[in-house]
Amino acid sequence: MGLAHLGELIEWDRLLAAAVLIGHTPIHKATMIMLNERDNYEGEFGALRFQGDVCVQERIDPMEDVRQ
Repeated sequence: MGLAHLGELIEWDRLLAAAVLIGHTPIHKATMIMLNERDNYEGEFGALRFQGDVCVQERIDPMEDVRQ
């Protein structure tokens, strides 16, 4: 996650990528938004990936609930 997905994020949603680049949106959260919108959290593996991503996001910002 993170910088590995930045190019993909730029292609997918330039406004969200711009928000990441100016520091308005954390890259991990933006990547989670992209993965969710592209149904990458579907199925058994997707559910495990989501749980892992939530765990990382909770370490980054414990006050933000990204499970919604």
